[in-house]
Amino acid sequence: MDRYQENSSKGTCRKIEQSDDRQKTTALRQVVVEDVNTKADNFIKNFRKQLRIERADSLKRYHRTQSKQVQE
Repeated sequence: MDRYQENSSKGTCRKIEQSDDRQKTTALRQVVVEDVNTKADNFIKNFRKQLRIERADSLKRYHRTQSKQVQE
């Protein structure tokens, strides 16, 4: 979005360029947001993986206890 500054004494306007600091800050925020999103995605992926492992372990324990009860 272009910004303009009015010179009231001359009745003119001039375009104000975004400062380098502001552009750098905007770029840094974008990198931080992308980094947070990547970390969140990795966390969710690992969490789901751990749930699958725990479910598989639980099913193995269940089947072991069922087979022991049948043998008795």
